[in-house]
Amino acid sequence: MKRYIDFLYTFRWAVVILIPLIVGLLASNLKHLEIDGSYRIWFEKDSKILTDYDKFRDEFSNDDGITIVFKDENGIFNKKALSSIQRLTEALWDMPHIDRVDGITNYQYVHSEVDKPDDVLVDDFIVEDLSEATLEYLNKRKNIAISDSIIRDRFISKDGTTTMIFARLEANANEDVDISAE
Repeated sequence: MKRYIDFLYTFRWAVVILIPLIVGLLASNLKHLEIDGSYRIWFEKDSKILTDYDKFRDEFSNDDGITIVFKDENGIFNKKALSSIQRLTEALWDMPHIDRVDGITNYQYVHSEVDKPDDVLVDDFIVEDLSEATLEYLNKRKNIAISDSIIRDRFISKDGTTTMIFARLEANANEDVDISAE
């Protein structure tokens, strides 16, 4: 150990100059470093599993997505919260590489009216123009959402204070480049 310390002491100026120089030289190649986080690195290029999966995705779309959870302690069925949810939903539709966006504001509510039980109606669950939404309308939607087994626990929590917006990525997203930054 003493010989090592003596060596460092004797050549201290060379060590002080050479070590940063070597580190700088090696670090200059870091710009070429790439990380492939894709599952494809674990399969051969002609893998049957990969080919079948690609065929499945081409037919049924991608299973990757983005989930945004929105919580309002006062409940999501107020104009301010629903307006924020609507803006988030629309912003996700405008993003590149997004195939589909599902949320409480654009949920396609299938129902019939009491006086016309044979007619099937399909509407957005929440009106697009929230200035038309009355307190009575919002309370009615909240009661429907909490009691509807499709909406509850899929789009909203049981207590009506939390909702989820899910954006499905297009089939070939993240294949050629990392789209995380976008």
